[in-house]
This record gives sequence, structure tokens and C-alpha cells, in this order.
Amino acid sequence: MMDSVIKLQLEAGERVIAFSDSHPTDIPGIVEAVDRLKERVARAGALDTQYRTGVITVESSVLTKTDLRVTIRDGIAMLADLAQAAVADKKDLPIRIRTPRLRGEEKDFLSASRIAIAQAREHSVILTRYGLTPTLLDELAAATSQLESARGQKDVGRNAHTGATADLSRVAADVSRLLRQLHKLNRVRFKGDTETLTVWNRVRRIPRPSRGQEKPTDPAAASK
Repeated sequence: MMDSVIKLQLEAGERVIAFSDSHPTDIPGIVEAVDRLKERVARAGALDTQYRTGVITVESSVLTKTDLRVTIRDGIAMLADLAQAAVADKKDLPIRIRTPRLRGEEKDFLSASRIAIAQAREHSVILTRYGLTPTLLDELAAATSQLESARGQKDVGRNAHTGATADLSRVAADVSRLLRQLHKLNRVRFKGDTETLTVWNRVRRIPRPSRGQEKPTDPAAASK
């Protein structure tokens, strides 16, 4: 969600653009300022899309990672059960497969998962006798690779919306500056036209955010 103050600044910019298009002029200073304002408002729209896309990427990667962790944990838990059954029949078998902690650190979870899969591959002939399916190890290996990719996607998404937030603040500051510049010019331009000047003052004004409006929380920070 866009910061409420920035949103109000950009909405004022959009109103001023509409006003300027309906009150055209060839005064160079006004023409140049309005063109610059249009560019800044369009840039803000692109940044808002970048922010929202980044948030969606972060949130979807978190969901994907959770599902993958469960899949990997359950698969390795099955391998551990098969290994225990094999050791129960033959005590000297060097098979000790440990199930990774579901809520552990991600790098530790990935490392433990790879070790468990490697151990199962090493003893796959024996484990097959106790129920190891032909595709399980490949499926678990693929899931660990997907989990690592999802981790990278989360970082990309976080960087995208963090960068967009910083750029939006700068763009909104430019919009406010251009509105002040246009106000000085239009105040002179419409000095003898009270009705139009009243309309101008209404559209260019940036209202204060209501007390109920708060700055949005960072979903990426919450998902760390």
C-alpha cells in the first residue's frame, strides 16, 4: 500500500494536470512545469506497480517456501523411517538419516536436507527393499532446488519494493515542488479571474492525511 502522504501528493498532481489540460496556455514556464509534472506522475504510477509487484513476489515466495519445506520434511521423514526399519533388521548398517527441523534457519534446513538425500542415495539399494520408490529422491532433490530459487525470488521482490518506496518519496517531493511553482505562476495568470483562481486553489491543495491513516507496514520485514 502506498504511503498516505505520498498518495495525497500524487492525487493533487493528477488534479493539477487535468486542470492544466482544460485551461491550456502557451506561457513557457507553465507549459514546461506541466510537462514535467506529467512525467513525474507517470513515473510514480510505474513505481507503484513495481512496489505492488515486489510485495506480491515476496508474499507468494513465502507461501511457496512453506509448502516446499513441508514437502521436503515429510519426504525425508519417510526416508528416516525406512532407514530405521533397515537398521532394526541389521544393526551394523551405517544409515542415520535425520529429518530437518521445519522451523529452523533456511540455510540449515537446506543443508540438512541435502545431507539426508545424499545418504539415502548412497544406500538406495537397501532402502528400496523397505519401500523407497524410484522417483522419491529425485523429487526431493528438485524440491530443495526450488526452495533455494524461491529464496532468491523473495530477495528480488524485497529489493524491488524497497527501491520503489525510496524512489516514490523522491518523485512525490518533485510533484510538490512543481505544484508550488505552478501556483506562483497561476496566481499571477488568474489574478483578474476570481472564479478560476478559486478552482485552481482547490485542485492544487494537498490535504493533510486523516488521523486514521497510517504508514503501511513492510510485508517483507514481517516475513523475515
